[in-house]
Amino acid sequence: MTDINLLYTIKEKLNAKRRDKTKSFLLALPILLVFAITAIMYISYVMQTSTYEEKRIAIEVDQNTVAQINEIKTEITDLQDLKIIYESLKNANGSISQITLFDDLKLLFPEGVFILSYTVNDQGDCTMSGEADDEESVAYLINNLKTYKSFYQIEVSSITVNEEGKSSFSLTFKIEGESNGA
Repeated sequence: MTDINLLYTIKEKLNAKRRDKTKSFLLALPILLVFAITAIMYISYVMQTSTYEEKRIAIEVDQNTVAQINEIKTEITDLQDLKIIYESLKNANGSISQITLFDDLKLLFPEGVFILSYTVNDQGDCTMSGEADDEESVAYLINNLKTYKSFYQIEVSSITVNEEGKSSFSLTFKIEGESNGA
């Protein structure tokens, strides 16, 4: 008679199943590690990309703010220049008539037309140069000057258009009442 140890056979089968599970787990472990590392790298990339995008947007906002500040600074400088011109006109020969005249003159200027320089002599001759957004604005200014009662003999010395389409102009005209010192 042969002794058969059934417990040993069952134990051996259980151990073989455990070894198979362990082998399967050990084979799956590197795959899981590669997947986990890939997931971590992807999440890191997404976070860096979103941080980069947020910084880029913040820089764009800062650049826009700087541009707006520079525009405001330019406007302030222009207003300060106008104030200086106003004060010099007010103090020149004590003539309030020029101030009143140029206060009226600014109402005749269409939007986008700017005086760069002007001179007025004792005879009432005025020479003015400036810039405008386009030639139509210069024509509108000339028409306004012609319809105003205090200006006459209005002549266009020059009009030039640069490559950006902006117009530079030079005008001469006489101011009524300036020749008699009024």
